[in-house]
Amino acid sequence: MKLTHEQIKSITVGAAYIELVDDKTVFHRFTKEQEELYKTVKKEFYNKAFSNSCIRLEFETDSSSLFIKSHMTQRSSRTYYSHDIFVDGSLCGRLWGKFDEIPEAVKSGIAAGQFNLGEKGKTKTVCIHLPWSYSSDIIELSLDDGATLTPLKRSRKIMFYGDSITQGYNAVYTSNTYASKVAMNLDAEARNKGIGAEVFRPALAELKDEDFTPDIITVAYGTNDWAGGIHKEVFEERSDKFFGALASNYPNVKIFAIAPIWRADWQNLHAIGEFFNLRAQFAKIAEKYPSVTLIDGFDFLPHDPELYNDKFLHPHDGGFAYYAEGLTKALEQYI
Repeated sequence: MKLTHEQIKSITVGAAYIELVDDKTVFHRFTKEQEELYKTVKKEFYNKAFSNSCIRLEFETDSSSLFIKSHMTQRSSRTYYSHDIFVDGSLCGRLWGKFDEIPEAVKSGIAAGQFNLGEKGKTKTVCIHLPWSYSSDIIELSLDDGATLTPLKRSRKIMFYGDSITQGYNAVYTSNTYASKVAMNLDAEARNKGIGAEVFRPALAELKDEDFTPDIITVAYGTNDWAGGIHKEVFEERSDKFFGALASNYPNVKIFAIAPIWRADWQNLHAIGEFFNLRAQFAKIAEKYPSVTLIDGFDFLPHDPELYNDKFLHPHDGGFAYYAEGLTKALEQYI
């Protein structure tokens, strides 16, 4: 039973909008206005905006099998991607690839796989995590003929803002990113606005997702602002405007300013000053805006370069597990 575009759309969580393009279901995590903003910022950022970070397909079915076929487009500097498929909360399989190491036939951009979901006729929950590093435009999603299909909804909604670490760099498997893990831990549908190499950009915060009112917003910029040569006054102005715009757009939403996680070069000095100046600024913002709460992420991960894929900045899958655990515990104190 090949699912229609409308059926696929009905089981999608985490997308700002979904299109049917050349008979493929195409997912967007940014609104059209937000995409247009990034079109004016940088070509690299605009491309990253089309990755599928935190977009999931979630449903109940009594099907014993699942077939997925997608057209893949690279939306990051990473050449690997994964679709992580869970049945009743346990990993069932992965549609995974690395385009610089796989056969020429697959370099056409097509990824496809058949998966065993378990006993036929028995209802189970299925969750498919789409890639953080690529966009996966679905050509075909099929279940057993006559199988049931019931969309699932989560109890909360969360919005993630941030840089490469929020987008998902450098998790090998997309369900292992901190944003994916935190969303699942909190039983939340998530919209992920993370863009690799991004800094505080008030114009983004001013563009509201009109159809999505989150219960929680997390903001995890700062590490690129600090290392990128932005002067303290500029950083303070941009960060204040960013949180001010969010507080205005989402007046009844809990907003969390996450001071950046440890990085190996944190003791260096830059135009902003010391690394902990970021935390101090977020504390000032939390005092100014009642809906904003400071969370210090510096100790979420042990200060061990071996937990970082690049040994200094981007956690690997194991490092993300620490990040997700730390952030989940911090958020649970307020929700």
